[in-house]
Amino acid sequence: MEGEDDPKAYPLILDMLLARTMTLRVKVQPSYNQSSMIRLSENPTLINSIAGQFGLLELHIVSE
Repeated sequence: MEGEDDPKAYPLILDMLLARTMTLRVKVQPSYNQSSMIRLSENPTLINSIAGQFGLLELHIVSE
């Protein structure tokens, strides 16, 4: 249909964001059932330090 978006198509900016490696600092407040992102960093030294402590989470998406 004309004017409809393809639900399987993602904006280019999302692809660019997903291809990046980042660290996030998150403040969790379970008593209020909420959380907030306090800091985002792409510093390789910081990423390697955290990866050494906790490992890296990698997502692999397989398209059908």
